[in-house]
Amino acid sequence: MACSKAVVMGKVVGYQEKWSRDYPPNLTQTDMFRKWVPEDDRDFTGNYGSIGFNQIFTSDRLRTGAGFNCNFLYRQMKTTPDILVYSDKDTSIFQPLGEPGRDVDKDKDAHLMAVSHSTDGPVTFNECLPTTEEEDKDLGRRVALMKSAVLALRRNTPVSECGLKVVEKATQLNVSLDTGIQQFLLHQILALSPEVLAGPPGYVLNKDGVDIGKNKGELEKVVGKVFENEELEPMMFIQPPDRNTQLLSHIHCFMLNPSESLPKALEENYLSVDMIRDVKDELGDVIDDGDDCELVRTATPPILNAEPEPELEDFGLSRQKSVAPEVVV
Repeated sequence: MACSKAVVMGKVVGYQEKWSRDYPPNLTQTDMFRKWVPEDDRDFTGNYGSIGFNQIFTSDRLRTGAGFNCNFLYRQMKTTPDILVYSDKDTSIFQPLGEPGRDVDKDKDAHLMAVSHSTDGPVTFNECLPTTEEEDKDLGRRVALMKSAVLALRRNTPVSECGLKVVEKATQLNVSLDTGIQQFLLHQILALSPEVLAGPPGYVLNKDGVDIGKNKGELEKVVGKVFENEELEPMMFIQPPDRNTQLLSHIHCFMLNPSESLPKALEENYLSVDMIRDVKDELGDVIDDGDDCELVRTATPPILNAEPEPELEDFGLSRQKSVAPEVVV
């Protein structure tokens, strides 16, 4: 899937056609996200159906119930990621919880994600869906920031040069700002609390089938070393809506050898971000976010005029031990 331009084109065109049938012509992802996605961990099932996303985000692993659900990543970005390595004013680069590197065969500790933490800028659900010019620019900025983060890890840049949020977190953890970002990555993994490790989503860093996430000696052998391998390059991917389990857009970056075939799970479940951008440039079709649009009715239209579910007070994160930990994807 990831390397086929024809497959990427088919996905993007298919979602464009569905969007144009079910939604007003100038309804943007940013508008929908800001209106419908709650900031707490309430049950999202009603809103999920009301906006028609049960017909778009169709993975059988996606959870809409209260607690750990499809909006967990969005809530996480309201605070600070647990394993943060780079940031700017709008985006955080971090290693995900769950099982980082689950879909690659090796160098799992190099799995990074780029996710927006902006409260007023563009925000998207998925890059396969139609986007505005501003949303496309925001994607380009996130890609560029990921490249900067990888370069910082290659150089083992001091924490002080890796962004304000990184500096703030290092200060909270009493880590010197002169510390190299590779060492800070290691420090954060070892500092994960028992509650975070247990999850959901939990944290498991596999090496040859063994969890080394709590093994300082093994972690010291692997963390950061992959970024020193000049044969590897950062490659960026997303999962399409039918594979995603989190509704906030998130770019996955893996360090891979471009002369080798992609790992099977990566090939089957991800799309190349570069190809999506090329396809959208070729199609030249973005949403015009002007006014005066009318809803295009279908046989089962989304209920776009409904109000989001009411705010709930004192609704804490519900730990649901029966849910198996999975990577935030």
